[in-house]
Amino acid sequence: MSATEAKTQILQADSSDLPALADFIEPFVIARKILPRTAGELNDLVSGGFVAEQAGRIVGFAALEVYSAKLAEVRSLVVAPRTQGQGIGRRLIEA
Repeated sequence: MSATEAKTQILQADSSDLPALADFIEPFVIARKILPRTAGELNDLVSGGFVAEQAGRIVGFAALEVYSAKLAEVRSLVVAPRTQGQGIGRRLIEA
């Protein structure tokens, strides 16, 4: 694990992350990398989501929506451009 990976914490997302998470994903929505999310949709995603943080700032997010015991979908996987290529997306998926 690189020093940068070690400084990145992968944490279960919770409702206290919602304001920062909404701000974090907005540039990805504007760039049409992910679909826009209402506050309610984002709140639903947080229950199955994980955030990547460096120095207390969100640098990545991914959520898993479980449909059944055999079917789930990764939703809204995004990593800040300045931290891409550091294995953060992989760690979010593994979480």
